[in-house]
Amino acid sequence: MNFCGEKTVIRPIAPGDLRYILEWNNDPELQKFLGGDSARTLEKCRAWYRQALSDRHAKYCLICSTAGVPLGDLELINISWRSGDAELRIRIGEKNCWNHGYGTDSVQALLRYAFSDMGLNRIYLRVYYHNTRAIHVYEKCGFKREGILRNKKPRPGFQDIILMRIIRSEYERLVKRSA
Repeated sequence: MNFCGEKTVIRPIAPGDLRYILEWNNDPELQKFLGGDSARTLEKCRAWYRQALSDRHAKYCLICSTAGVPLGDLELINISWRSGDAELRIRIGEKNCWNHGYGTDSVQALLRYAFSDMGLNRIYLRVYYHNTRAIHVYEKCGFKREGILRNKKPRPGFQDIILMRIIRSEYERLVKRSA
């Protein structure tokens, strides 16, 4: 399962890619954009990878440049095959590649793959309110805001989260308009 955009190639994560995942997981600047726990040691990263290989409700992929250079990772998680829903998570881990269109290209390629090849009906995501760069990418790709999970008691590390989604029919209209 490889799929391509104009600037990126998205492929399954291989054992040799764990060094990149580990590096990105341990980058403090990247951490402020991610929620949840990430594997911070090689041992935990290997355990995560073993579990990921057998998870039929998730697709874990590496984002590479067309020249094959690893740039980041993306996941479709919580895949509900019956309803056709999945949650998107993306990270451009190589900070020198930010603001070059790799995120947009990757999301567009993922949407094409998810709706056409996987037969999904809805892709949703959660993004921190302060992550304006990501929000811009998602809106550019056709995602719509569905709501906000407000942080009732402001505490360090807890922020408002924007819920976004795109459904297949919206995506198909967007593709027709841009053709």
